[in-house]
Amino acid sequence: MAACPACGTEGPEAAKFCAECGERLTAVDPPERFRRTVTILFSDVVGSTALGERLDPETLARLRSLGYVGIAAPSGNARGPDPKDMAPKIRVLNDTLSRAMDDLGAGRTDQALTRLKELSEINERWYDIHLLMGDAYVAKRDYERALGEYAAAGALNPTSAAPHLSTARALIAQGNLDRALQRIDEAARLEPDSSEVALERGRLYERQEQFDKALAEYEKSVRLNGSDLRARARLGDLALRLRKLDLAEREFSTLLAMKYRPADTHYGLGRVAELRGDLQRAAAEYKHALALNPSLADAKAALARISK
Repeated sequence: MAACPACGTEGPEAAKFCAECGERLTAVDPPERFRRTVTILFSDVVGSTALGERLDPETLARLRSLGYVGIAAPSGNARGPDPKDMAPKIRVLNDTLSRAMDDLGAGRTDQALTRLKELSEINERWYDIHLLMGDAYVAKRDYERALGEYAAAGALNPTSAAPHLSTARALIAQGNLDRALQRIDEAARLEPDSSEVALERGRLYERQEQFDKALAEYEKSVRLNGSDLRARARLGDLALRLRKLDLAEREFSTLLAMKYRPADTHYGLGRVAELRGDLQRAAAEYKHALALNPSLADAKAALARISK
């Protein structure tokens, strides 16, 4: 049993919210692909901000197309329902949210969307639910709906960089790099020291084939948050492509120590060794990669190449 830090009520170890007062008990830790810290918003809106004053017409149209006509951030004086009155709903959403996160991580996007829509129907002003729904639509390559969900999240929390970065990722996937850069710049204005901003700027520069700029942004992202495996993986891969072998080896070795995709990481170390002319070590790394993942085609081809 875990005691609530706010009211002291004991609850199951797996619970994410206190059934008595609604206080968060644990941080939500979804799978890597959909890693978000989820904080459910229990307040409702008393009066709404005029969205036309701060959202562009395209964003307003996208929100309205999804049915979010009056969505807005809660006013500073708004009072929501007593969290104690929410206890029955909290028990339900704990389970629904956990299942939705599991579905997202496992690629079951339709099931995830069904669960997330259930949560949104309880309160459409749950900021993080819109971010997660946007992620699910991106996984389905339904970018317009994803952009709508991210716009809803941005309207609910205009001080957060996350909706702008999520929007930028969707725009990059669409090939709309100029608009993506605008969103990244806005995210940087809100959170100038965010490793996520540097990571997304690096991805955009890489798409534009500005590889030196991309490399610098990935290095900045790693410097700001050394535990971000995505930034290290992108840095290692790009360093390898640019034949910056010392940097690539350092990042792949770090990723291996962090147990990140070990088969792919051994393959990367094999490529470093091969480019240095150390074929014996390269073969050993490729064989290790294949032992971990016998279907890794790149490692098979590389081993056959150096064995001739």
